[in-house]
Amino acid sequence: MCGSNAIGEVLPLHIMFSSKAEEEKKSMNIEWCFGLPCIFAQFGHSSLQSFPALVTMNPNGGTDSRVLAQVLRSNVEQLYPDAKDKAGFRVLIKIDDVPGRLDLNSLTELRASGVYYLFPGVQNTTHVSQETNQNYGVFKSFLQNFVQVLMNKAYMEAQLKGLAAIRGLS
Repeated sequence: MCGSNAIGEVLPLHIMFSSKAEEEKKSMNIEWCFGLPCIFAQFGHSSLQSFPALVTMNPNGGTDSRVLAQVLRSNVEQLYPDAKDKAGFRVLIKIDDVPGRLDLNSLTELRASGVYYLFPGVQNTTHVSQETNQNYGVFKSFLQNFVQVLMNKAYMEAQLKGLAAIRGLS
C-alpha cells in the first residue's frame, strides 16, 4: 500500500505478507524486513522525520477491513500526532477501491476518534478510473519488484548459511 499527502510527501510503505497460520502462531523472520526503505518527510511535525515501513500479515496477503483500519490509525498517529477534531487539525484520507473501506465497524471506529475522514473512490471501477491507481501504479510495480529482490536475497543468504553450517559439521 502506498500513497502521499496533499503536498506530495510519500507515505510510509505498507507491506502485507500472507500467512495461513493461526493468529497466535504467526511469526515472521525479522531479516525479511531489513533493508526496507524508510521515508523522510515532515507531515504534521515541526521538522523532517524518518518513518519506517509497516509490515503486517493476514491469510490472503491482501487488505481487509482490520488491516485497513490498522494502517490508517498507524499512519495518522505517527504522521499527524496533533490530529484532533478541531479546525486545522483534522485528517482527510482519500482512498481507492480497496476491500474494507466501506466496513461500517471500521468507519465507526475511525470516525469516533474524531480525526478521521475517509473519502472513498468510486467502488467497482477499473484501475483506469481510480486516480490513486493512476498516481501510484508504476510505483507499486517498482515496489513489488524491489520486495521480490529483497526476499530472493534473504532466501539465498539463508540457504548459503545453511550450507556453510552443514559443511562445518561434516
